[in-house]
Parts: sequence; structure tokens; C-alpha cells
Amino acid sequence: MGVTKLPPSAAGTVAASDGFLARFGVHPRYIHALAWAGAVLLAGAAVMLSSGPSNHAITFALLTDEQGPVEMLTFLCFAAAAALSARFAVEARRRPDGGGVWIAYAAFALFCAFAAMEEISWGQSLMGFRGPHWLTDVNEQGETNLHNLPGIMDLNSAFVLAFGVAGLLAARLEAWPRLRVMALPAALLPLFGLITGMAAIETFADFVFLGYRFEALVGTLSEVVEMLGAMGCLTFVWLNRRMLHRKWRHGSSHGVATLVDAARIDQAAA
Repeated sequence: MGVTKLPPSAAGTVAASDGFLARFGVHPRYIHALAWAGAVLLAGAAVMLSSGPSNHAITFALLTDEQGPVEMLTFLCFAAAAALSARFAVEARRRPDGGGVWIAYAAFALFCAFAAMEEISWGQSLMGFRGPHWLTDVNEQGETNLHNLPGIMDLNSAFVLAFGVAGLLAARLEAWPRLRVMALPAALLPLFGLITGMAAIETFADFVFLGYRFEALVGTLSEVVEMLGAMGCLTFVWLNRRMLHRKWRHGSSHGVATLVDAARIDQAAA
């Protein structure tokens, strides 16, 4: 019986999938599903927001309500990412080969914790307390947060764009073995590409008037983009922690070589 040879492109895809599976212990298709789900959610929300007053009202409430599913899922994902990143930092700090890993993930934990608390206005949207007057009186929405302050609120889309671009650039850390554990896993590139693309549209709409309906649509969809960013942060920490735990668990040159070989497969396939 003859052996069927795959075309080079298909062989590269299979090699990349096998390399990712060897490094992280999870198939990249499950990570790619986040980007597909995000794209479908954005498209569906855009259709519903444009399909009549009743559908618009329901969809708008689901996406923007402070205690709605999108806002709450954004908070929970950022909070989980902060907790997992902090735990990862403590684990790395206790190891002699932890190096700068613990510092990087401690800093990332602080970023995710800050994002989580900003999302719920530092607890105000959940507990309903009155914030300090010196902050709520100048806040564009009367809330206890920083991202809705005058001058900052108009830059929210630019901040999300910077976040997306930073994620895409973090994938380049793969080229440096010492920084590999802080690199964005390749399977997350489609998700961060989607986030960056949507944030670029939002940022452009902030500076160039494209019509009230379009700007309202893009502004509402930004809530979904922020939720996808929070999911991306959580998945990023989860995957890289799995990778380093697998390396620590093997603890032998064979185990380390397996992970390095898998990384080389990923690079060659790319």
C-alpha cells in the first residue's frame, strides 16, 4: 500500500498542530475556536443592533448593562487571569530556574486585577455604593473608575488597540528561548488579530466622523471586544502556565528537549 503524501501547506499545518499539542497539552483548534466564536458573536450582535427597535433594545442591554452577561464575563475573566497569573508568579518565584518569569507574571497579574476592578468601577456597579465626590463629579458617567474620566474616556478604543498590538508583538518573543514562556502562544494570534482589527475601526471612528448610527454600533460592539480581550488574557496565562508546568514536571533533559523540539516545529511550520 502506498503512502499518501500531504502537500507542503497541509504538512506544515499538521506539524504546527503537533508542536502546539506537545508544548501545551491542548489542541490548537480549541484555542482557535475563541476567535471564531468572537467573530460570530460580533456579527450576530451587529445584526441584532441593526434589525429594529425591540431587537436593538434587548441586545444593547445585554451588551452594556453593568450587571449583564458581557460586562460580568469580562470582569470574571480578568479576575481569573489575575489570580492565575499571581499563582504562576509565586510558583516561579519558588524555583531556582524561575528567573524573571515571576516578575513578568506578577506585573501581568496587577494589570489584570486593575482591569477587572475598573470593569466593575471598583465594586460600585455590584454593591451600589456612592463613590467619592471628587471622582464621581468629574467622571463622564458618574462612576468610581478612571477609564471614564474626561480626556481618558475618548482614548479607550486606542488603549484597546494598543493592547491588541502588544499581544501580536508578544508572539515575537517566541524567537528568544529565555522569553518564550512570556510569548503569546501562536494559537491566540487569530483572537488578538480580531481584537486589534475591531479596535482599529473603533479608534478610527473616534477621530473621523462616520455617522451617528455607525459610531453607536461600533461603540456598543466595543463591549464584546473588551470581553474577548479578557478571555485572551486568561487563556494566555493558562496556556503558558501549562507549558512551564509540563517542563517542570518532566524535570529531565528529555522533557526539556521535547518542549524545545516542539517550539522548533512551530517556528518551522510558521
